[in-house]
Amino acid sequence: MWAQILVAMIAGIALGLSLSPSGGALVSEQAATTVAGWVALPGHLFLALIQMIVVPLVISSIVLGITGAGDIAFVRQIGLRIAPYFVLTTVVAVLIRRIAGALDQSGHYVQRCFAGSAGHTREVAAVWRISRRRV
Repeated sequence: MWAQILVAMIAGIALGLSLSPSGGALVSEQAATTVAGWVALPGHLFLALIQMIVVPLVISSIVLGITGAGDIAFVRQIGLRIAPYFVLTTVVAVLIRRIAGALDQSGHYVQRCFAGSAGHTREVAAVWRISRRRV
């Protein structure tokens, strides 16, 4: 399985570089825009499906862990120990992502192409512009 993932990663990087107008530029910018929208779609769907599965699993694990502990004092003690760790790791993760996103503009071209493709309303483009200003 790890070999398949590695091959898929290399193939994705090669495809992205070869179709990118600033990379290999094997196709015109208009064709790259069209392809970017279609290539982005399965990725967005996959991430949405993962979120639909992971969030309920995490919440149910937390609820089962709390209810299985029995003693409320024990749950309070564990919660007071875990809460600062959770907040700290979340803040660090957000900072790392914001800094990395500001440095490499990751996903900027694909998102711009996807938001401007046919079938999307002006509202989607407006929301995208507002969200890009925050980065």
